[in-house]
Amino acid sequence: MGFTPRHMAYKRPLFGRSKAEKEKENYKKSIYYFWWVFLRLNEDYKKCCENGGKGEMSRLYDDFGDVFALEFKQWWQGDDRGNRLFAEKPLPEFGEIKTETDFYIDGNVLNVRIPLDLPKRYLEKKFNELLKKHHKGKRGVRITSTAMYPVVGHVDLTSIENSLAVYSMKLENPKMKLYELAQACGVGRKLHYIQENDSKLKGDNSGSKVILSNTAKRYLKNAERMIANVGIGQFPSCKK
Repeated sequence: MGFTPRHMAYKRPLFGRSKAEKEKENYKKSIYYFWWVFLRLNEDYKKCCENGGKGEMSRLYDDFGDVFALEFKQWWQGDDRGNRLFAEKPLPEFGEIKTETDFYIDGNVLNVRIPLDLPKRYLEKKFNELLKKHHKGKRGVRITSTAMYPVVGHVDLTSIENSLAVYSMKLENPKMKLYELAQACGVGRKLHYIQENDSKLKGDNSGSKVILSNTAKRYLKNAERMIANVGIGQFPSCKK
C-alpha cells in the first residue's frame, strides 16, 4: 500500500527521491522527527518497548509502537503511522447547505442562515460580525488541531535541536562541565567561547563561563522536560 500524505499543522518530514535529496536529510527539519527522537530518549518508554508494549505506557505504545525497531522513515510510513497520529481530520468544504445532510454539527463549523431579500452590503457586514465573533484564530493558522496527537507547546526547531545536542553530549560525556557542553555543541554566543590557556579561564566566576554554563543548563532543562512530556503524548511542551 502506498503512502498518501495528508494535511498536518506543521511541516511533514520530507524524505526525497533523488540521491541528493536523501543526503540532505530534510526530514530532520520536521517537528514530527524530533517527536520520535525525544520519545526514544524517554527511559520509561524504552522499558515499555523492551517489554513488548507492557507497562504503564502501554496505551502510548499502542499508538507509537516500538520506536527502536525501525529507522524513522520506516516507522513514519509503516502502518500509515505518520498520518494516523499527526494528520488533521478533513473539514467539510465551504459551500451551500442544500439538504439536511449538509448540516455539520461540529464546534469548528458554523452553519449560517442568510435571507437574500436583504441588501448585499448589510449581509456582508452581518457575516463579518459573525465571523469575527466565532473565528478566534489568526490569519493562516488553524484554531484547534483535530490530530490524534496535536503539537503542544512553542515550536522553535533551532532551540529543540540545541536542547537535543546538549542533552546527547551530556549523556556521552557525563563529567563534561556545563560551559564545555555549550562550546562542544556550538550553542551560545561565540564571543564567550574559551580557548585553551585563555585568560577567561582564570577564576571560577569568569563571566564567559557563567554565561555559557547558564546556556547549557537551560537547554538541558528544556530537553529533560520535553522528554518527560513526550511520555504523556505532549511535544514539544517544556512545562513541568
